[in-house]
Amino acid sequence: MLRALKMKKILFYAAVSVIIFIPFVAFAQSTTITINTGLPGQYNASSSIGAFISDFYSLALILSGILAFGAIVYGGIRYAVGRGNPSAESDARSWITNALLGLLLLAGAYVILYTINPALISLATPNLPGLSAVTSTS
Repeated sequence: MLRALKMKKILFYAAVSVIIFIPFVAFAQSTTITINTGLPGQYNASSSIGAFISDFYSLALILSGILAFGAIVYGGIRYAVGRGNPSAESDARSWITNALLGLLLLAGAYVILYTINPALISLATPNLPGLSAVTSTS
């Protein structure tokens, strides 16, 4: 019991030290950091509604993947902590299973849309040949 407590304390201090010292190591380098402003979900007023929907879909996929990863980690921690308690292990397994099923559903939706027509994934505005813009000079 005492040995397990010491191990938990060591792991806690190691995690805290990593969390504290990583920003110092990251900012100690003299490299220039560039920020990409074209992130998914960023709506550009000059773009089409198809681009907005595509960006929103990409952002939703990214957020869903992050949430599923978090659910898998949470289930794994609950499974490790609940060893010996069958109800806690069952609950943790259900967290992991449901997160994996959610990821499978997201991947399945992408594969189905891509199989039907790859243009469904990009949602580009179709080009209509023979049309030109009319401007009024009044």
